Formats: sequence, C-alpha cells, structure tokens
Amino acid sequence: MNISVVGTGYVGLVTAACFAEFGVQVVAVDKDVAKVALLQQGNVPFFEPGLEEMTRRNMREGRLVFSTDLKAAVEKSLVILIAVGTPSGDGGVADLSFVREVIVGIARCMNGYKVVVTKSTVPMGTGAMIRKLIEQSQPRSVPFSVASNPEFLREGAAIEDFMRPNRVVIGADDPQAIAILRDLYNPLYLIETPFVITNVVSAEMIKYASNAFLATKISFINEIAALCEAVGADVHEVSRGMGLDNRIGTGGSSVYKEFLAIERDLRPLALRISLGLNCEDPMTAENNVIDVEAWTADIVKHDRSLGSNLVEHFCDYKLPISTLSQLPQFSLRTNQPRNAPKSH
Repeated sequence: MNISVVGTGYVGLVTAACFAEFGVQVVAVDKDVAKVALLQQGNVPFFEPGLEEMTRRNMREGRLVFSTDLKAAVEKSLVILIAVGTPSGDGGVADLSFVREVIVGIARCMNGYKVVVTKSTVPMGTGAMIRKLIEQSQPRSVPFSVASNPEFLREGAAIEDFMRPNRVVIGADDPQAIAILRDLYNPLYLIETPFVITNVVSAEMIKYASNAFLATKISFINEIAALCEAVGADVHEVSRGMGLDNRIGTGGSSVYKEFLAIERDLRPLALRISLGLNCEDPMTAENNVIDVEAWTADIVKHDRSLGSNLVEHFCDYKLPISTLSQLPQFSLRTNQPRNAPKSH
C-alpha cells in the first residue's frame, strides 16, 4: 500500500517511519524545504530513541522518502495522513489553519479515491469540516473518505507506543475506509492489539477524553502520594497495583466502607485529599454531583459528621434538600433562598 504523511514534526515523522517499518511505501511531505533536505540526508531534527536509525534503515530499503511535492504524493497514495501542527489559538482554541491549508491542497490534487485521515489532535467536528472543505475545493468531484486515527505517543517511547500500542482507534463512517485502515495496521493483528472501530467524531472525542483522563490520574496519584509518604507506603507499588484495574465504575460493594477508612486514616495525620472533586467552578461542581442524594445518604448512615464534610466537598451546589436536611452543621448557598434548608 502507498500512503502519504503530511507534516514531519514529532507525530508525522514517527508515523511515517513506523509505517515504513511495517512494510508500507511511505512519502513524508513537508513544505519546509530546509527540514526536508535535512531528512533526506537521514538526519532527524529532534531526539527520539531509535527514530533516526529506523528512518535511515527504511530510506535505504526504499520504503520511506521525503518530499515537498504534495501533488505527487497525493496522486500516488491511497491513504493520506494529516499530521500538521494544531497550536493553541486565542482562548486556548485549537488553530486549524494548517489543517485547512493541507486539506485544500489535497482536494485539488485528488486523481481517484482517497482516504483522508487526521493524525493531529483536533477538536470534535473537524472530520465534518474536512469533508465539507474537500467537497468545496475539488476541481471535479472525486470520491473520498474522511477518517480519524488519533495517536497516543509518549515522548521517549514513541516507537514502542506505535509498534506495540495498547489500542488502535479508527473512526470512519463507511466500511471501505475502515477496511483500508485495518489493512494498513495489519501487522498489529498478529500481536492481538485491541482495535476500537467507531465513527469519526467519537474517535476525535476519544483522543481528548484520553488526555483529560491522564491529567486526572496525575492529579489523583499526587494526592495518594502524600498519603503514602505519611504512612510509609511505596507509591510506585500502589500506582502499579491501581493501574492493573481496568474497570470503570463505582467498584465493589465495599467502596463506601473503604472511602470512609481512607478518610479516617487521614484524620490523625492532619492530611486532606480532594479525590478529584473540583470546587472552583460551579459548572464543574455540578458535574461532580453524580447521584449525590443516594451517595451521601449511605455515608450518613455510617457517620453523620463525615456526611456533612463530604457534602461540603461538593461545594454546597444544587444538592437535594432531602439529603441536606439530614446533615448537621451545614448551610446551603443557593440562588433560590426559598428552597434552602435551615441551618442546624
């Protein structure tokens, strides 16, 4: 299979070299003439373990070439992967100007059916925007598919993450594009890599949600590290034991008992951990209220004073009156004073 990777930054170059290692014929395209000249000499402009050696090997064996000619690359390729930068713009919104520029260039060069794939991290709805922009920019109508194939690469371990990923996400809205991308990743089926096949917008969301979840886990383990240090536990072993749990949910029947136990362990140590509840932003606080009435009612059965402390973690925000009325020493801040319970 012939493919093109547009953009030779970190994601683009790793993607191009690794697909070439799979045995795919790859053209890596960039408009930066100086960078392409450097790459054509086998020199990688940043450090990533093993990448320069892999790049040079696949260049020698004729599977990887670098070019500034987008038209020739598009005409030769069945799959075109977009890996250009999407820097933060005003207000933190992703700047898609480079993506749009590349899409217009691809649309004008299409000489047959193509699968246009986003590798760059892009906001939800980008796939729909790409489809519309291609349709508007084609000189003549040519069939194509739009897909999302987000990357999950760690700096310093990018080759390992690509060659032995914990999952491959393919987002496409038609069977032909899915079949082609499955074939592109065929070597990973041999090592039983999990594949997530979904639609384009869900694949885009998976990338954003995964990044947010990583940040949440970092914040959480930092809190747990403080407790580990206080009690003499090894946070590395604790995090390893936690990481082997692939469940998402409330856990087993003892979850409330264990939560209470953690809180009691903190009391004599004069420690307090947030357990991921954000009380800064009312919108975030509202999202934290997941069946609060049932949850706090269960806790109150065990310890009424603890129940009031936990509800304060929820920012006193839009909590059920029936639950609040059970809690001593608690006052409610509300925009509806007539519904507020009396302080005890």
